Amino acid sequence: PAAVEEEAIPEAQALLAVADLALRVGSVKYARALLTGAETAHPDDPGVLHETGLLALASHDEAGARARFEKAAQSTSARGQTFFELALLERERLGVNAPRVRELLEETVLRTPNHAEAYVLLGQKEESQGRP
Repeated sequence: PAAVEEEAIPEAQALLAVADLALRVGSVKYARALLTGAETAHPDDPGVLHETGLLALASHDEAGARARFEKAAQSTSARGQTFFELALLERERLGVNAPRVRELLEETVLRTPNHAEAYVLLGQKEESQGRP
């Protein structure tokens, strides 16, 4: 068999991946323990801000989540998913047809072209405005 090339993952990236997994399986306490130090050590890192935003959502802190997603979105390396999470929060606050929601969803698909959920919401928005 062909040799498998090993690739080292930076420690910070591994920590974020484990924290993301913890949040996805509902282990909020474990995710919080992992992310507490990361947020202090890397307060402007868009990946850390995204994950701590998800943690805030899991803790029912929408204002904290919004603040972290907004800050992460200011980075040129912010993920499309950050814009999507922010779009969902803004959709609840401003309504489905708010221009801000459309801007965030468009930025989502610009950064992550295969983001199906963003396309669905953009399509629903068009349909609700009577556009085919």
